[in-house]
Amino acid sequence: MVVVEPELNITFTQQSLLNDFRLLLADEVLPDTSDNDLLRWLEARNFEVNEALKMYREHLKFRTLNKIDTFLDNYEMPEVLLKYYPGGICGHDKNNNVVYYLLPGLFDAKGFLKATTPNELHQYAIYEAEMLLRKVKESSEEKNMYIGKWVIVVDAAHFGFKHLTKAGVNWWKKNIALFEANYPERLENIYIINSPKFFRALTTMLKPFVAKETFEKVSFLKSPHELLRYIPEDNLPVCYGGSLKDHLGDGNCEAYIKRGGIIPTTLYKNKLIEEGPNSEWMDISLRHSQCYVIWIEIEDVPNSIKWEFYSDNNSINFGLIYKPHENDNEKKWLLTMAPAGAKNRHVSDYLQCAEKGFYGLYFENTSKFKQKSIKCIFEIL
Repeated sequence: MVVVEPELNITFTQQSLLNDFRLLLADEVLPDTSDNDLLRWLEARNFEVNEALKMYREHLKFRTLNKIDTFLDNYEMPEVLLKYYPGGICGHDKNNNVVYYLLPGLFDAKGFLKATTPNELHQYAIYEAEMLLRKVKESSEEKNMYIGKWVIVVDAAHFGFKHLTKAGVNWWKKNIALFEANYPERLENIYIINSPKFFRALTTMLKPFVAKETFEKVSFLKSPHELLRYIPEDNLPVCYGGSLKDHLGDGNCEAYIKRGGIIPTTLYKNKLIEEGPNSEWMDISLRHSQCYVIWIEIEDVPNSIKWEFYSDNNSINFGLIYKPHENDNEKKWLLTMAPAGAKNRHVSDYLQCAEKGFYGLYFENTSKFKQKSIKCIFEIL
């Protein structure tokens, strides 16, 4: 079936630039020669023709390197990704865009680090993108109308501090880069539901690596039921307030949206890749009225520091200090010193570093008589 493309909603100048772009690609073998497809690359580069041309030619190299034309026919998914990668395609929104659900709170970052290789994760990201693209084209044919985009629903339930690992953050960075470089202007919206504080921390960390236009498409919803404003009830799973069930009668639609979970050790094939000497818990003992500082050097920005500690009672003050150079005597308080909390209090937080330099986790035993113990861990994200 031939799907009639809609008339382009662009200015005369933009149409002229589109014509120029097409002429510059005349000697290339294009996977899609439609105006709508070529327009996406121009829009991604604000109609700077030379920049769009550079981007498109890099994409053609990506297609050749990864054999995209036959990728879905030849891809063999590893068992661990088939069973434990959380998410999937399910239904359409009210504008007929394909909907993809992502469940980062059920993503076992360290488990995938042990059970897969970086190339397997890279190949799986391509698989997800190409499956979305195939579904978009199939939907266009089924509905006899042009559909060119998708939306993403991020269910951040169960997302916690344990997910803010260097491996996990790097995985999201690479995924975002792959989609933005090779599938531009395909994303219509991102709806985030069940969002805890720590998930907002992740979005803040990723912001410097995400195109401004992409970040502007992100909406935090107060309740999953708000999805009904964007997705028809019969296309929204029961678990999110709709009426859709999968072919097994499951309101979670697990036949389409995998729930992920902890990867069993029987699927591990790699030893855990250590993330540096700071990946182990530190035991700190403070005599009465003693102070202790853990200095962390940040050589590149943007970067973030995540920390976590337990203190054995409330006679511990905690703060965060900064100095530009190791030997500087003057220091600046970034988090003013305050009591760490009640007895056996577990404290966890993060800071996005705006400047290079040395950041200090500062602990002080305020007791005048007793020694105190702290268990602390930190990580650079």
